[in-house]
Amino acid sequence: MIYKTLKNCFLSGLLFWIPVIVTILVIRLVLTLVMHAISMIPADYLPNYYIDVHLPGFNVLVILFLILFTGLVVNHYIGKKIVQWWEGILSRIPIVRSLYYGIKQSMAAVMTSSAANFQQVVMVEYPRKDMWSLGFLTNEQTQDFHFKTVNDMAAVYVPTTPNPTSGYIVLVPRKDIHPIDLTAEQAIKWIISLGIINPKDKVEDIQ
Repeated sequence: MIYKTLKNCFLSGLLFWIPVIVTILVIRLVLTLVMHAISMIPADYLPNYYIDVHLPGFNVLVILFLILFTGLVVNHYIGKKIVQWWEGILSRIPIVRSLYYGIKQSMAAVMTSSAANFQQVVMVEYPRKDMWSLGFLTNEQTQDFHFKTVNDMAAVYVPTTPNPTSGYIVLVPRKDIHPIDLTAEQAIKWIISLGIINPKDKVEDIQ
């Protein structure tokens, strides 16, 4: 009885601390990457070079404010006109044009609500027949990739575990794509947990 009580207490303690520690480590990693990226910027490009303020995170706060302010400007009439003028110049430069618009379209697809297709969770036979993988339907307009034997396909993103931000983009015939009743959040939770936690489990069910 005592052993069972101690075991339950130990598991409950692990269940509390592991998510806390992992969350802290992830936040720390993100902050480290941000600070490393800022350290690569020349000193005379940083705000505290011109403003004699030496507080931890001051440069990050100013850069975040600058991004927010830029967003407010470009969402208004004058800002939109400036962006159109700027993109008009870039559209006349062959290599820069392809690079700029490629990055912009990718960012828009990931960051805006227009990427609703990413919310559709599907199952596909990958990496071979009779072996199923969880994926996200990302694009149904794949006519650029049609060939003789298959011309009715869709793009599916198959994430890897435990990091769903890396994975594979596969073109799958529509008839072989099977939508399932899961949200993107539920699917990602299952992927991160290495399949240990069922997608529809609630927090109280896990405890």
